Amino acid sequence: MLNRLQRFRYWALCYYDSTRSVALIRIGLALLIWSRWGDEFLLFRDIHLSAILFNSAFFLATALMFVGLWTRVASLATAIILWFMYLEHESWRHHHIYLLVIATSLIALTPSDRSYSCDRWFALRRASRLGLPAPPEIGNLWGLRLISIQMSMIYFWSGYEKLYWGFLSGARMQHYIYNDYSGPDYKNIPGFAFLCFVSAIITVSLEFVLSFGLFIPKLRKLLIPAGIVLHILFYVLLPVRTFSLNMMLLYLAFIPAASIHRFIDNMHGDYSGLDKS
Repeated sequence: MLNRLQRFRYWALCYYDSTRSVALIRIGLALLIWSRWGDEFLLFRDIHLSAILFNSAFFLATALMFVGLWTRVASLATAIILWFMYLEHESWRHHHIYLLVIATSLIALTPSDRSYSCDRWFALRRASRLGLPAPPEIGNLWGLRLISIQMSMIYFWSGYEKLYWGFLSGARMQHYIYNDYSGPDYKNIPGFAFLCFVSAIITVSLEFVLSFGLFIPKLRKLLIPAGIVLHILFYVLLPVRTFSLNMMLLYLAFIPAASIHRFIDNMHGDYSGLDKS
């Protein structure tokens, strides 16, 4: 039992690896935040001084987070702003929004400033000026572990909440189609009800498998493409907005960071950034 706890502690809290994964997630989250809420924070939406200052802080924090200048402070500031909006506005209290807010909070716990950032560029210039080797793109990615656990919980509880006959029978799927699409009388299409039933069973089954299977390396190569297909279908067929894109971005938390680093290096022939010495 003690050995298992020690292994879990090492897995969760001592994950030292390339920081390129968390940097890519940081950049992607900033883009998703702008896509999801940029229009709501435009300065002309509310010309009161307090609103102008708050909305300006939103754009300043997210811009610094995107370019990676004072990265960790900017990421934390962005997370605080999003949490304030989430707690203060009823319209924000949705699990799709929660995922984007919590992912931003968790990425602030990672050393995402060490890759693809202005902070990294300044560090390289400083090292060059002092005649020192380039600082390695390595850090403790324990925040990435928290992101993976968060995604696992989302899949598990999403599947659990669908464990009622109204969904498993396909009736809820039919409701989505009737509600979001107009046109033909779908119930008269041959096999329509059966197709909805099969789709419901596959969706619930896949969500439960993803909640645990993504942690198993041998299954990951099959489950990540399956999950991407699932979220593409959600994105195309349902009004989920940034949720599917967010989930696909966060799959980076399950892929070994060193593998992503090597893949990027192989694209341009550079193999120096992962030196852990």
